[in-house]
Order: sequence, then structure tokens, then C-alpha cells
Amino acid sequence: MPGDDALSRACQAGIGAFLLLIGLCLGGVGLYALLLTPTFAVDSSFSALPARPTQIEDLDLEASFWQRFPEFFLPHSERRWWQMQEAVYQVLETRRTVTITWITRNGEPQEQSVRIARPSLTTVLKRTWLIYWVAVLYLVSAVSVFRRHRSLPGSLLAFFLLFGALYFLSAAPVVGRGITLPPRYFKLFIMALYIAAGGLITLVHFAFVFPAPKGILRRFPRLPLLCYGYFFLTVTLYLSGITAFGSTFPFLCFWTLLLIATLLHSLWTEGDRFLRKQISLSLMAPLLVGLFFILFHLLPGVLGTTPMPFTHFALFSLLLPFTLPSALDNLRLYQERLQVEHTSRQERERMRWDLHDT
Repeated sequence: MPGDDALSRACQAGIGAFLLLIGLCLGGVGLYALLLTPTFAVDSSFSALPARPTQIEDLDLEASFWQRFPEFFLPHSERRWWQMQEAVYQVLETRRTVTITWITRNGEPQEQSVRIARPSLTTVLKRTWLIYWVAVLYLVSAVSVFRRHRSLPGSLLAFFLLFGALYFLSAAPVVGRGITLPPRYFKLFIMALYIAAGGLITLVHFAFVFPAPKGILRRFPRLPLLCYGYFFLTVTLYLSGITAFGSTFPFLCFWTLLLIATLLHSLWTEGDRFLRKQISLSLMAPLLVGLFFILFHLLPGVLGTTPMPFTHFALFSLLLPFTLPSALDNLRLYQERLQVEHTSRQERERMRWDLHDT
């Protein structure tokens, strides 16, 4: 959406409805895939299972197998991860019991035979309901913003929230899986997750037009096309297998810094105190959520260390669908008040001249 006239309101509504439909489908398919996936069954024959077995039957599992996302810089590392996921799924799908091996604290291997079963709906919902709830809030906020704001910032924010909902709907089955997922569904969720994450770049465009378009856009009105060009290029390269899932991590840091710099510039140059408060509100939420995601989730995953639970990030991200629409609402009310005051002054001036003429 490079400009106000780039897409008609009807076209925007059509794209938004299409993304909303995709989100609902992802939610349903995600629950179905989790219910379909075989996993270890916990029953009275043993009290607990090791968190990270090093071997299932004759399959040696690398430590990277247990990463929730394929956050690798190199394509061959990601392909190896996918091969392990598919091999483990085939073993779980074709057997009723498997022998797992893990390393004890003493450094000795220990084996245990475990039964394979499919999880119940209750188990699946316990793992994922918070993430799905966050996604629903994003969807509701996106629809609300789109209905109440017909401006370019409103449209951009609505699409940002839609992509945020798609991100969490795609992530829910990935982080909620017991061991792995059916390969065809697993790849679908990862691709949808990558595309949705790329779509979040609309927030950078939002920063360039909120509360008013930056001066650089008047000189270079096509500048936002760079954001969307980057989005389409990275998605194309990833889906074609040329780049890996984690290869865009440095660029994510760049776009986050650009977003912060743009909002800081608006804060510095804006003379109106009320608008400065709205810019501050719009700055703090993306800043906190972005840094929270990079430092406590994405960076540990890329470095191979244990990241924080994804549900913590999902809940923390709720700052966005509450603070950003609030700033947009406040801006609209402020502009309406200024318009009323301007109209009132004009009316008083007209009445004064009418009285003067009489």
C-alpha cells in the first residue's frame, strides 16, 4: 500500500477478508494437525519422560531437532532439520511403541520403551489456547481498526494486525506439538509463519505516515515500495529453498531499528504536545515487543540456546493491538476536535461580519 490511492477501499477490504479467511483456515488446520500427530503417551507405566531424547529407535537426534522453529542461517542446516523431522514422524506413525534413549546426569545412556498415541483435544488446547486467544484478539483489533479508520495509517495498522494474527495462528501448532507434525502440515505452517512475519513490515510503513506523512515521502513517494520489495524478495528466496529461515535475522534487526528511528524522528520534530504523546505511545509498544522478541526468543533460538516459552512472547505482544489502535483513535478524536474548533471560529467570524454589515 504505497499511497492513499494505491488500493481502493473495496480492494483493501477484499484482501483483508482473504487474509482473515486464511487465518481461520490455519486455525482449524492447526488443531487438526495436532490431533492427527502421534506422540509419546504418558500412562501409569512410567511417571515421566526425558525432555530431550537423543535417540528414537535407531534414529540419532541432533540437539537442533528439538528447536521449535528452523532458525538456521544456512539452507543445508535447515534441510537436515527437516529430514530429521520427517524420519521421526515416519517412525512414530508406523509403530505402537518405540524405544527412546537419553543421557542421564551421570553421562550414561538410558533406554525406555514408550507407547505411541495421539493427543486428546483437551491436551492440544492446554498447549495452544493462549496463543490462539492472542491471535483472535489481533483479528478482532484488525477488523475494528479497518472499520473505524479510513485513512492510510488505519489501513496499514489493520493489515499489520492481520499479519500478526496469521503469525500466531501459524506458530500455535508448531510450538504446541509434542514431538513433530505431519510433514505436509508442518511445512505449510512454517511457510505461512515466514510469510506472516514478512507482512509485519507494514508497521514500518505505518511509522512513516503516522501521525502525518514524513517529508521524505513527499520527495520520494515510492519509497515504501522498498519495504514491500524486500518482503516479496525474501519470501520468494525462502520458498524456493535458496535461503534459510534464519537468514533474515540481521535484516529484522535493521527494520526494527529503522522503525524506532522513524518514530523517534517524528517525536523530535513534532511540535504539538498531544501528538507527541501519541507518537510516544506508538513508539514504546513496538520497541518493547521487538526487543523482547529479539533478545529473549529469536536470538537464543538462532544461537542454539533455550529460548523463553513462546506463550510469554505472545502475551507480551498484546501491547500492540491495544496501544497502537488507541493512539490512532486519539489522533482521530484530536483531529475532529480541531476541525470543530476551526468550524466554530469560522462561524463566529461569519456572524461577526453579518452583525457588522447590519
